[in-house]
Amino acid sequence: MKNRSLIFFLVCLVTIFLTSPQKSIASTIQSKYTQIPASASLKVRKKVLQSAVKVLDESTGSYGSGAYIVLDDEYIVLTAAHVIDGVEKILVKNGYEVVPGEVIFQDDVNDIAFLKVQQMKSRDPLKYKISSSAAIAGSPVLYAGYPNAHDLLLFFGNVAGRYTNVLLIHSYAWMGASGSVVLDFDGKIVGVLVAIDVGGGVRGMQLVEDVVWVSDINNVNIETIKELLKKKKQGEM
Repeated sequence: MKNRSLIFFLVCLVTIFLTSPQKSIASTIQSKYTQIPASASLKVRKKVLQSAVKVLDESTGSYGSGAYIVLDDEYIVLTAAHVIDGVEKILVKNGYEVVPGEVIFQDDVNDIAFLKVQQMKSRDPLKYKISSSAAIAGSPVLYAGYPNAHDLLLFFGNVAGRYTNVLLIHSYAWMGASGSVVLDFDGKIVGVLVAIDVGGGVRGMQLVEDVVWVSDINNVNIETIKELLKKKKQGEM
């Protein structure tokens, strides 16, 4: 992690995904992090699965992940800023249901974005509640997303620590999972998955698929988001 510019390049590289499948990932990693912990309730597992969506660039077909959320009776999608950066027409998809997404807030420093969407028929929204304990090392977390051209998958892990403004999660991620919303086992939001780690070794720089970077949702002032949604509703944006 000494060469920040190289890390930044690789972080962006691994989190912008085109639709061609990537078959180099070991299936053993996926099976390890899809095993269901006994402490993860069925209710929370359903929450994360039933709120997960794809966030697509209509012109290129590239996509990331996100979560469908209700906040002050408004429907939004929380995702990573780099997933929608430079995208002219954003689409939010689940199965055959596709709705447009409009950027309400984009924080490129923390790599978090909020999109305004219409109510979706095929998804159940998460309530916007922030976790107060998941930043503690060892706290269990889970997320649902679309890594490696797969259909929706559910992953588990634990908070390993913190590096600058991101949480480090011991879990699994790959291209396509960027923007997935990470929850604690109470179903509260921890943050947004933005990258996998980069490490050095005798063979040079390598990706570390089981150390995942998650932007802390506490870095966002939710009152700012509420004010922007209010202005949008009043036609001021």
